[in-house]
Amino acid sequence: MLALRATILDNLDATTLEALKHQGEVYIAVLAAGGYEYAVAMLAVLAVGAASVPITPALPIEEAAYFIEKSRSVLVLLSSFDLDKGQNLAKRIASTSNKQFRGVPIGPSTFVHLLQYTDMFISSDRALEENAPGVVIFTSGTTGPPKVRGYCSPHD
Repeated sequence: MLALRATILDNLDATTLEALKHQGEVYIAVLAAGGYEYAVAMLAVLAVGAASVPITPALPIEEAAYFIEKSRSVLVLLSSFDLDKGQNLAKRIASTSNKQFRGVPIGPSTFVHLLQYTDMFISSDRALEENAPGVVIFTSGTTGPPKVRGYCSPHD
């Protein structure tokens, strides 16, 4: 998750990085079926400070593109099983609505060497904003704005 978080940050433009720095709303799509890569991607997106937009690989490219454009996702994370479809999707978005848009594979970040506990630094400097978006869920029949779900406080 830490390796993918670093990869995500390396693939974001300066405007998006600035938005994250100021806790602005940033959305990142995740094209992956449930499983290890999906879980790593969802946690990495939250670790960056963005909200995830999960997209099932079963969707046709045009429908997936619609959800990405509606949510204003800045990039899409791609599972190892969906690289071709994801790259085609990224090209479609880059050619029509967001020239900066790209697909970022999840898999390579899951094969990095494990960090030793002495290499990790845990800080409580930045807490997750309880009212910030966490996940955008498109439901069947979605015609209006995305349904955004924020983080839940342990006291809720």
